This record gives sequence, C-alpha cells and structure tokens, in this order.
Amino acid sequence: IKTSKAIEVGNIFPLGTMYAEKMGAFSTNAQGQRQPLWLASYGIGPTRVLGTLVEIYNDEKGIIWPESVAPFDVHLINLGSENADTVYEKLEKEGVEVLYDDRDVSAGQKFADADLIGIPVRLVTSVKTGKDLEWKKRNGDKAEILDFDEVLKRLKKV
Repeated sequence: IKTSKAIEVGNIFPLGTMYAEKMGAFSTNAQGQRQPLWLASYGIGPTRVLGTLVEIYNDEKGIIWPESVAPFDVHLINLGSENADTVYEKLEKEGVEVLYDDRDVSAGQKFADADLIGIPVRLVTSVKTGKDLEWKKRNGDKAEILDFDEVLKRLKKV
C-alpha cells in the first residue's frame, strides 16, 4: 500500500437514468431495444481551485500566487514616500493591477502581510528609495532598487 497526499478539485456525479427518462433521452442497444441514456456530470468548483492553488503554492510566510491567477500584479507598499500615490496612478494607467498598502502600520507589519497575501511582485516606495522603487518577487529573496521604467518593463514581460 502506498499512501500519498491528494487534493480533490473536481467531482464526478453519477446521475443514472432518471434525468434521461424525464427528458426522453433514449438510445437503442445492440438488440434493438430502446433504453434511457446513463448520465453523469463533472464539476470543478472555483473555491476548490483556489484552495488547491493555496495548498500547492505557499511557504512558511503565506501564499505565493502564480502570476497567471494572482488577484493583483503588484503589491505596492508606501513607507512614507511622497510619490507613492503618483506611482500607484501611473501603474494603474499602464494597466497594472495594484494592491496599494498605505496603512498607518509598521513596515514589518506591511511586509509580513504582503508575504501572507502572496502577490507575485512587491514594490516599496520610501524616503530611502526616493523616486525609485524596491522590487522583490514573492518567490525570491533578492530585492532590487529600480526606476519606474524598468519596473514597468519587467511587469510587461510577466
């Protein structure tokens, strides 16, 4: 016996012949006899898909959304920068979906929440970065300081 983990994403529902009989859905067998069709359905639930993605794509800090299904493209964190609103507006204008964190909480809280939520790219605006942005992939360890044009270029490749 081999045991392993499994995730149920979809279900097969055997419906039998009840619906076929009600709908008048019949076929003829090899002996020429009329018989109701045997029906079944297969279903994939959106909540099961999300649960499956979270179960597969995570680490000890939280979710790591694959870019193809992430609810946002970037998680923009404002750490007291005066140009954060401008960055947000410019990203939105370029069609980038942004989760903008401008809450009045500590940087550590914002970073922990960003990791927990798991948006693929974290961008930080701060006094330290000036007009530039700190870029960090959720599934990476390295943060880089980039100008807005480079950020946009990288986001368009995604």
